[in-house]
Amino acid sequence: MPRCAGTSRQRHTLGAFPLLRGTTADLGGNITMEREALTLDNLALAMAAKNSNGFVIAQVERVCAHGALNPRQVQIPDVEAHSLDIAFSGVTPPVGPHSCSSSS
Repeated sequence: MPRCAGTSRQRHTLGAFPLLRGTTADLGGNITMEREALTLDNLALAMAAKNSNGFVIAQVERVCAHGALNPRQVQIPDVEAHSLDIAFSGVTPPVGPHSCSSSS
């Protein structure tokens, strides 16, 4: 039985590319959402994109040094995020371990 022409293309479809919004990310890719109004299915979207050969693009307000975030506040771990887009609000925040305090 001959194969249909569309079956080979269906196996190599592009994955999903969600754009997620976060507040803080460290240089390792961990993302927190302490100042976001809704954090509903961000982790589920990131996991679905990764499982479908896509990649995650996250827009964050500030960036910290690797390991500076409180692990309990991390909403998207580093294994799920692939690209970070930093959305500065007029002033460039410093990058360092003291620039991301958990009290903000």
